[in-house]
Amino acid sequence: MIFIDDYKTYVEEIKDSISEINEVVLAVTEKHLIKKLKDKSGVVLCAIHPSYGSNSDDIDNKRDMNIIMFFLIENIETSNVTETNEVLHYKKMQLIAKAIRTKITEDSRICNHIFKLLKLGSINIDTVYSEFGKYNGYSIMFSVDNIEK
Repeated sequence: MIFIDDYKTYVEEIKDSISEINEVVLAVTEKHLIKKLKDKSGVVLCAIHPSYGSNSDDIDNKRDMNIIMFFLIENIETSNVTETNEVLHYKKMQLIAKAIRTKITEDSRICNHIFKLLKLGSINIDTVYSEFGKYNGYSIMFSVDNIEK
């Protein structure tokens, strides 16, 4: 199980290492995220609290599987956006999503990192449109194991 305070610290570290991210919002669920977003502007990295399950085959090898869900979004008025502007917006967000993926994978090599047992093949990045009312960008989802101590 990844503890929430460690998770929050790491998400803030992601923001601090990628200058294009303006703000971090941590939320319990996607419904909770809607309330916390309100009318935030700029690029926002939203982190939903991890969900957990067991990934153990036996009692002697206890392992948790953590499902991580980020939303990398920006408040965009879609009613009068040209196709060119939309492409430029998604390209910008795509580059930031790629930077997040790179940071996560590089940090997973650190011995005591919370994402040390990252399932590299589980990283899935999807486009989101008009999410949470008016935000466009990408969702980033992946799983991380950790050994129960």
